[in-house]
Amino acid sequence: MMELQYKYLAFITYSRTDIKWAKWLQKRLETYKLPNYIKRGNPGATLTPIFADVNELSSGLLSDTLQKSLEKSKFLIVICSPNSAKSHWVNCEVQKFIDLGRSNHIIPFIVDYGADKEYLPEALRYNEILGIDAKMEGREAAFIRVLARLLDIDFNVLWKRQRLSSPFKIISSPFIYLGNLIRKILETPLEIDALDRYVPQRDNTDIFISYRRIDGRDVARTIEQALQKDHYPNVFFDYTSIQDGKFNLKIIDAIFSCKDFILVLSPQSMKKCHKKGDWVAREIRTALKYKSHIIPVVIENGEGNTVWRWPKNFPEDLSEIKDLEQLPFQMGTYFRAAMERLTNRLRTLKYEAPQERTDENLVLDSANLKIKYTRACNVYIDEELCMSIEENKFTKILLKKGEYLLKITTLDDKKILLEEKLDLSKDRLYTDFN
Repeated sequence: MMELQYKYLAFITYSRTDIKWAKWLQKRLETYKLPNYIKRGNPGATLTPIFADVNELSSGLLSDTLQKSLEKSKFLIVICSPNSAKSHWVNCEVQKFIDLGRSNHIIPFIVDYGADKEYLPEALRYNEILGIDAKMEGREAAFIRVLARLLDIDFNVLWKRQRLSSPFKIISSPFIYLGNLIRKILETPLEIDALDRYVPQRDNTDIFISYRRIDGRDVARTIEQALQKDHYPNVFFDYTSIQDGKFNLKIIDAIFSCKDFILVLSPQSMKKCHKKGDWVAREIRTALKYKSHIIPVVIENGEGNTVWRWPKNFPEDLSEIKDLEQLPFQMGTYFRAAMERLTNRLRTLKYEAPQERTDENLVLDSANLKIKYTRACNVYIDEELCMSIEENKFTKILLKKGEYLLKITTLDDKKILLEEKLDLSKDRLYTDFN
């Protein structure tokens, strides 16, 4: 696996306050026993040595020795936390590795987000590199993801081996199997019936991201973070968007409310859609039911080749999405171009911070629409959902001067309460609807 020109398979950079994580990861990598099938296919393959400067250097400065060690390392593993985000030396090491032209060999290993969600060194914040989230999916699963990157092997193959080699598998497996069986028998039919009868409630979701966790989670999360940075604040990604309430119902509410439904098509994404109760299939079915604007995003590998296909047993009632235009999507070097193509397809508009009322141009070119209605309702401006308003509460909407079509509907959009053309072109105007 390790090429001859590299002395180290990986270089671990970290803040001193995260030294326990760095030592743990270094030890796990250097003591991991490679599977026999890897050894047979790659004689001499090894996971050692792994460079971590606490063992190799006495100085924290970016010395000549440290720079040479970076140059001789095939991968750079960055322990990401609020501490490393503030570390000058971590950022220098990351920037040096990028300058070497090896940004596609950087592995961000996220151990903590912090209150401000700033956990990436500055050099990584504008290089959308796929990270590994130890805080979200657990230390062992994250470790196996690092292995998969270093060895260029499918994560699922290594993870299956890890689970089979667990010393608790003989004791725990029967209980897990029995528990899953009871849950399927007793809970699933009732849950599905209840969901079919559920009347969704509108929330503030603009964009919903649907994906298969086993191999699409990392790309989906990176897309979510990029959209948030690009001023799309109301993105639903189930790991970060659900804080309370029933999980299933929150998802249905979000799909019902969203303007755009991004479907991440990874190699495993559609393979279980034929199974009863599969949640990816249910999300697609719900999006079709409520006529969401669906954008299929097809993950491509580094060579620009698609490794995804429609399965033969794909449900007939979901076949409508096969006819939708697919958006090729690559990580790494082409990520920004892919995100630009994606945002061009969105119906959701970027959030623009309101300007100060003291701006003379704003005063001259703007009109205020002031609305109060006797019941909670949705307000549409030119067929675009503008906002939901509370019962008997004045709400002010700032618009540019011009003519508009105003429509007020019930929260479920089943009934139109008011539809009227507005002329806001003459003067700054306040209009009340009661």
